[in-house]
This record gives sequence, structure tokens and C-alpha cells, in this order.
Amino acid sequence: MQALAIRDKKIYVLGSPELPNSAVQIFFDVEGDPDRGFDYLLGMIIQAGGLEKHYSFWADSRTEESRVFQQFLDVVSAYPDFRLYSYGSYAAAFLRRMMKLSGREELTKCVLARSVNVLSIIRAHIYFPTYSNSLKDIARYLRFDWTEPDASGIQSIVWRRRWEETRSTGLKEKLMTYNSEDCVAL
Repeated sequence: MQALAIRDKKIYVLGSPELPNSAVQIFFDVEGDPDRGFDYLLGMIIQAGGLEKHYSFWADSRTEESRVFQQFLDVVSAYPDFRLYSYGSYAAAFLRRMMKLSGREELTKCVLARSVNVLSIIRAHIYFPTYSNSLKDIARYLRFDWTEPDASGIQSIVWRRRWEETRSTGLKEKLMTYNSEDCVAL
């Protein structure tokens, strides 16, 4: 089906994909350095009651990682009914890892139970005329562009490591914009 979609330059849908819905939708993305096992930026967009709120939680160092997770949980806990959407398994792995450290295991379990991996739905049902199912490829096909033309997960690691060397406000803003735009693309 993927080859057919590429050849015909059309999107094909197999079956009836369903995206679990809720009155509150949270689009969530995590930036980290997998080689070092450190996640430093949590971004989310919350859509509720016709309003949209953007959040970014930044950690300067590994010691602040649990603080940004607590901030994330504080915001999410304000919503009794929600769905948390992410792309791929990275966010869920982060949530499971932090659950053990948070001291708020029940809330974290609730967040995990209400999490939806959008990529798993796409893989099973939707064939885009792209060579991969990456968020970047699909979003760009759908005419979404990131502010930085070279934006990618690997590039974000480079930006973060440069930020650690320089503490440049511009690099921090670039990372926060990139993370926010991943949430919008989702």
C-alpha cells in the first residue's frame, strides 16, 4: 500500500481508523538525548473548551528532569478527562521511566492509560505517499513546515549539546520552538 501511495501520490486508508477522543486533547512531545538517557524538554498543547494552551517545561540539567516532570503532572492533573497524544514510543517510555521516580505513580498510570500513540494508528491504517512514517515526512507532506529547515530529532541533540557548551538563549529558544512545532504537527 505504501508503494501504491507513493506511485499514485495519494493517501490510502485501510479499514476505519479511530483516534480515541476526549473533551480535552493534549498533544505531547519530549526532547531528550537518548545516548545519555536524559530528557530535558517537555512540550504540550492542550485543547479544551475551544481554547488552546501551550506549555514548555525546560531542564537545564539532569537534576532538574524530575522537576519538569512534576510540572507536567501538575498541569495534566487539572483535567479529569483527557487524551494525551504523542508520536511514536519515546514519550511513553519517558512516562514509564519517570513514573518510578515521581512519587505520583497513580497519576502517571492514569496518564499512560489515556495515552495514544498516533503513529501506531497511522501504521495500521493510513498510507501516505512518503518514504517513511516519520512525523517530519508526514507533516511536511501535509504542508506543515518547521521554522528551522533542518529541524530533526538528531539536529535537536546537536542544538542541545551546543546549548550546554554556550548557554545561548537563541539555541534554547530554537529548541523550544522546535518542540512546540512538533506538538503542532502532531
